[in-house]
Amino acid sequence: MAKGRLINRKVIDIVSETAEDSNSIPTPNVFKAYESNIQMLTPVVSDKLRDAVKTYPEQWIFDAITESAEQNKRSWRYIEAILERWQSEGKGGGKRPSKQPEKKPLYRVVN
Repeated sequence: MAKGRLINRKVIDIVSETAEDSNSIPTPNVFKAYESNIQMLTPVVSDKLRDAVKTYPEQWIFDAITESAEQNKRSWRYIEAILERWQSEGKGGGKRPSKQPEKKPLYRVVN
C-alpha cells in the first residue's frame, strides 16, 4: 500500500484497527486513515480531527476521507465540507439530487 493513496476500499478496513506499541498510546483510527489517504498530520489538522470526532459519527469521517481521496482532493477543508454537507442535507446512500430543473414536455395532450 502506497502512503497517501487510496488503492481500494479495503484501506479503511486496514486502518480501522488501532496501532498499539508498548511505548505509545494507541493512535485513534481517524488519524491513521487521514495519514494513509490524505497527508501527514499537522498539529492544526490533528486538533480539527479531534473536534470532528466529537461532532460527527466516526464512520462519516472515514467515508469523507475515502470520498476526498477518490476525488483526489486531499485536504482537510474538503473533508470538512463533505461532513458539513452531510450534516445539513443528510448522508444518503443514493444519488445526489440534480440541480437541473425537471424538463417539462413541449406538447400537451388534449382529449
